[in-house]
Amino acid sequence: MRQVLLTSTLLLLAFGLSACGKTDKKQEEEKPAFVIAGPARDTLQKSKELEKQMQIDAENQRKVIEAQTNQK
Repeated sequence: MRQVLLTSTLLLLAFGLSACGKTDKKQEEEKPAFVIAGPARDTLQKSKELEKQMQIDAENQRKVIEAQTNQK
């Protein structure tokens, strides 16, 4: 009887320790690190697009100014 109790306790301990730290991978992948609400996400996307366009415009303006100064 004592042998059965000892064996079952050891098996329970072994299975319990082997399960420590294991998580459901599917559940982890579905959770984003943070959630941005719909309107805030749209505003963020628009601001990124505007920033990109401003960088392109600044680069074009720099090229025009450089071309004008090289002509003189």
